[in-house]
Amino acid sequence: MAVTEPMTFDEDNPLPRPATDSEHFADNMAIYWFDPAGLGGVIGMGQWPNRGEALTYIAAADVPHRRGFQQTRPPFPLGDHARAPDRLTCGAVTFRRLRRGVHRVQASAGDDIAVDLTLTDFYPMTPFPHPERMALLEDVAPDHLETSGHAVGTLRLGGRTGAVDGWFHRDRSWGDRRETVPVSDYHWSVGTVGPQLSWAEIVCTIPGIGTFRNGYVHTDGAVRPCTVGRTHVLLDEDFLTVRGWTTRLTTDTGSELVVRAVDPPIHLLDRRTRPDMIATDTLASCEVTLDGGTVRGFGALNMIVNPRLGTEPVVRHVGGVVDQGSFELPAEG
Repeated sequence: MAVTEPMTFDEDNPLPRPATDSEHFADNMAIYWFDPAGLGGVIGMGQWPNRGEALTYIAAADVPHRRGFQQTRPPFPLGDHARAPDRLTCGAVTFRRLRRGVHRVQASAGDDIAVDLTLTDFYPMTPFPHPERMALLEDVAPDHLETSGHAVGTLRLGGRTGAVDGWFHRDRSWGDRRETVPVSDYHWSVGTVGPQLSWAEIVCTIPGIGTFRNGYVHTDGAVRPCTVGRTHVLLDEDFLTVRGWTTRLTTDTGSELVVRAVDPPIHLLDRRTRPDMIATDTLASCEVTLDGGTVRGFGALNMIVNPRLGTEPVVRHVGGVVDQGSFELPAEG
């Protein structure tokens, strides 16, 4: 995959967002990465500097060798050197700025897994359009930015080290994040085919507030707000395993984007503790059509189906596993 020169812009200078005096202030990040050879995963981190706490989520899969790993660490001490001008660190996860638009993320869990990726942004970190809609998320994910890009590096998993040359999508959010805000249902469909085309779509229901939807398409060097968005998901019998999905977005200029997951996807499970809920992460190669032209890329789907607000444990995950740590990928049914 060809290396693309980064956009020249200044993101987070310094990298940590200035904290308010609220104990609920959080500085969070999620990175979804995928190599079409069958490697992919998620790295998430959150800092609560006024509480002196952090949490991390590390998950990955090597499909050709049938190995996987997932670990959600509950809140642990943040540490004295977690918020430097050029980096954010939570335990064994570090996100470091190398230069404008280029970052390095490293994540590990003992001898089980080590991820080391260089991330080159395709376009500047951007907010979702329609700020009046995003105001509904003020207590869940305030001040939210996203971008897609090129990911290169290595994944060590199950005693094997493989080269990564693929894509990523990442976000940042900061501000007061209250874990007591209930989220009933949610999905986030994102991905990219390269510098010429990326997308993001989000739908969320908060009891007592309502359902909102938002999205954008980045194409021809510009972010196009989307007036219509819908994601249809094919679920297995456990109602957690995503066997496929289709996302449709219509931009403000009338262009239609259609994303279809085409390959057997990677299935990962995140047992979140702040807030208390279950999330599934699914990554796959996708066919992406815009105005009649179709190209291949990568898509990720993060979903929460949470009517009981995390009060019941997951006992079955057909496409993946429930347990934390290393695992063998189950055979596709």
